[in-house]
Amino acid sequence: MESPLFLGRGRGYVTIDGDMDAYFYNPAGIANINFVDVKFTTSSPYYGIDKARYYQFGLGYNLHNIMIGLNINLMSYGEENYEINEEKPFGPGNNKVTPYLSNYTLTMATMLSNALSVGCNINYFSENYGDDPNSTLFFDAGTIYKRKLSLLNTSGGELAIGASVRNATFSKVKYDSGKEELPVISRFGISYSFLPEINNNTVAVLCQAEYQYLLNYDYRDGLHLGLETKFIEMLAFRFGYYYENIDDHDHDENEDQLSQFTYGLGIDIPVYKIIDYPIRLQIDFTSLPQVSYSNIWKDWDNFNSFTVKLSWNK
Repeated sequence: MESPLFLGRGRGYVTIDGDMDAYFYNPAGIANINFVDVKFTTSSPYYGIDKARYYQFGLGYNLHNIMIGLNINLMSYGEENYEINEEKPFGPGNNKVTPYLSNYTLTMATMLSNALSVGCNINYFSENYGDDPNSTLFFDAGTIYKRKLSLLNTSGGELAIGASVRNATFSKVKYDSGKEELPVISRFGISYSFLPEINNNTVAVLCQAEYQYLLNYDYRDGLHLGLETKFIEMLAFRFGYYYENIDDHDHDENEDQLSQFTYGLGIDIPVYKIIDYPIRLQIDFTSLPQVSYSNIWKDWDNFNSFTVKLSWNK
C-alpha cells in the first residue's frame, strides 16, 4: 500500500498508530482509534504505465474497545489486454481485460493495556493479468508497546516499539506452472515522539527507524528511517530515507539495491473548531521520483499519492 504517510517518512510505519493507514504495516496500529476513521487514497502512475492507478479505501469502527477495520486495495494497470478464447481465437468469446491486483482486508485490534496493543489481519488477495484470476487467503499479526519517556529539554515524550509479520501463514498463489509463495515480511521498529519545550509546545517531532526482513526470500531486506515535524497540530513536514536489497537476476543492467530520500506534506484541519462535531479532516500528499530497478531506464514520471481522511471522536 503506497500511502503518502508511508512514503514520506522513508517507507516505515510499524510503530505508528492512530489511523487506518497503519493496518497494512502493523494491524495493532489501529487499536487506539477513538471512534470512526474513514480514508481514501489514490496514487499514480506506475512507471511507464501512465494509465495505472492505485486506490485504497479504509473504514474503522471502535466496537466496545475492539477496533474493526475494513480495507479495500485495488491496483489497476489501466491498459487493456485481450483474453483469447483458445477454441475460437478469431470468433466470439474474446474479451478485453484490464489487469489488476486487489486485496480485501478485515482487521481486528485492541488495547490489552494503556501501553500494549495487538492486532491481526485476514486478507483475500486476487490478481488477474488476462488469463484465469489467481487468489489466496493470508494472515498478518502485529503488536506495539508504548511508554512515556521525556528526554533532555522535551515534554510529552513517548517511546514506541513495534513488530509485525505480513503473510504469517506463508500462503501461496497457485499458477498453471505451480505455486509461488507470497512474501513473508517481518518488520521491527522503534520511534520517539516529543514536544520541544523551547517552542512552547507548538511543534511536535516524531523520529522513527525500522528494519524489514523477508523470511522466505533473499531480497527486500532493508532499513527505513523517518522524521515528521508538525506545527501547531496542523501542518506536517515529513522526511525519510530507505534502502532495500533487490534481486538483479544476475544481469548487469539491473540494480541490486533501491534507495531514496523521501518527503511529504500533511494538513490537519480541526473541523470541530468550526462546527459542533468532534471531527478532524486530514489531507496528505507526496510526489516522489520512481526508483528504477534498471540502471538504464530511469526517466519515469513522479509517483503522486494523495489521501483524504476523516476522523470522528467520541
